[in-house]
Amino acid sequence: MTESARQRRRRRLAVAGALLATVAATATVLVLQRGGGGQEPDGETPPEATEWERSWRAEEGFDVRSGQLTTLWATSELLAPVGRDAVLALDPSTGEPLWTFETPVDAGAICAASSGVNAAGLAAVAFEDAEHSGVCAELAIVDTADGQLRWRQRLVDTAGLTEPGETVEDPVSWVGITLADDWVGASVTPSAGTSVPYSYQRLDLADGARLPVPWPPEGCRGHSWAPSVEHTAVSYNCGETTDEQRNENNLQTVFDSATGEELWTRPVSELGGRAVEVLGSDPLTLLIDGEATTFDPSGGIRTRKPAGGHFLHPELAGDTALESEFDEEGRSHLRGHDLTSGELGWHHDYPGTPDAAFELGDGRLLVMHQGGELISLDLADGAQTPVGRLPADFDHALGYALTDTTLYLAVRVEALDPTVAVDAYPLPSALAGTVGDTT
Repeated sequence: MTESARQRRRRRLAVAGALLATVAATATVLVLQRGGGGQEPDGETPPEATEWERSWRAEEGFDVRSGQLTTLWATSELLAPVGRDAVLALDPSTGEPLWTFETPVDAGAICAASSGVNAAGLAAVAFEDAEHSGVCAELAIVDTADGQLRWRQRLVDTAGLTEPGETVEDPVSWVGITLADDWVGASVTPSAGTSVPYSYQRLDLADGARLPVPWPPEGCRGHSWAPSVEHTAVSYNCGETTDEQRNENNLQTVFDSATGEELWTRPVSELGGRAVEVLGSDPLTLLIDGEATTFDPSGGIRTRKPAGGHFLHPELAGDTALESEFDEEGRSHLRGHDLTSGELGWHHDYPGTPDAAFELGDGRLLVMHQGGELISLDLADGAQTPVGRLPADFDHALGYALTDTTLYLAVRVEALDPTVAVDAYPLPSALAGTVGDTT
C-alpha cells in the first residue's frame, strides 16, 4: 500500500509537537459518556478503565529534534524511529535493534522523513545542508530491509544562497515528502525573507533520476505545490506583478500526479485560497484556508467544511472532516462534519487537550487523552466507547504509529531526558485487525 507524506504539515506538527512537549501526563482517568460530551449520566458509576499492557520499551535514548513530532516508520517487519542524526530499526515483536542508518559525514541532520514505508520497503529522509543548518537541502532513499542508503539527490543549490546580513535572514527551508511505489516527490518551502527558492521535484525511486513534474504554463510563475500520490495541485500566477493584479491572476491547476495530465484549472479567488494539502482522492478533497473542500471531476466545489485544529488528528477520515479547537476555559472541542451531506455530524467537548487521534480504518477513531485514557469514537454518529488506558510511567508522547496489531509511542521519560524511549502496546481484541498495515 502506498502512502503519501504529510506534505506542508510540518508547521502544524511543529506547533503540535511543541504543545505536546509542554503537557505533563497525569494519572487522572477522563471517563467519557458514549456518544456524549465528557460526563457520565447522573447516578451511573463510571467503568474502571483497563490499563493496556506494554509488550516492550526500547530505552536506547533516541535523539530527536526539539519541538517537532518524531516520525515512526511502522510495518510488520520493523518499527523505526527517525531521529536527528540516525534511524534505528527495531524488531516490532521484541524492540531489539535490527540496524542503524546514520547520516552521511558530509551531510547535516535529518530534517524531514516520509510518513511511512512503501510497498517495496523503501522510505525517504531529507538532510540539512552541512554548512547551512537551517536549509533542508538533500533527499535520500533508505532500504528498510537492511538500512542501506539507495541514493542521494540534491534539492537546493546552497552555493547560490545569499549570506545572512542586516537585511537578510539566515536561510531556512522545509521539505515535504510524497512517497509512491516507483517515485518520490519533494516540495521545498522556504521561510519568508530567505533566498531559498520554492520548488517541487519528482524523482525515480530506482536511481534518483529527475522525472517530469506538473508545471504552470510557459511564462507563468509557480508559487506552491500540494502533491499526493494521486493528484498534485499547483498554484501560480500568469499576470502582472502588482499585488492587486497578482491576486486577480492567481490560478490553481490540479494534475494527475503519475501522468501529468491537467484535470482542471480554477481562479484561486473562486476557491477561497490556495490548496496546501491533498486530503483525499475519491472524491478529490483539498485543504484550502483551513477547510476540507471536495470537488467534482470538472473542478466544481461540492462541499466545504472546517478541518484541522490544535491537536494531532487527521483532517479527513473517510467522509468526515475533523475540526478541533481549544477554548478560553481550557476545554477542547472535536467536531465531525459529514462531507457527503454537508452537515455537522457530531460534537464532543473534552476537559484539557487530547494528545492525538488515529483513524482505525473501520469507521472509528482511536482518541488518546492526556491522562492516558483511550476512547474509540464512531465517525458515523460520534458514539464513544472507553477501550482502556496507558500506564502513567512516562511524561508525554512525542511520536505515534498505529499498525493492525500495535500502538507505538515515542515517549519522554525523565531518566532518559532529553532523549526518548519507544513503547509498544498490543491492541486489545476490540481494536486489533481494524488498521491496515503500512507495508
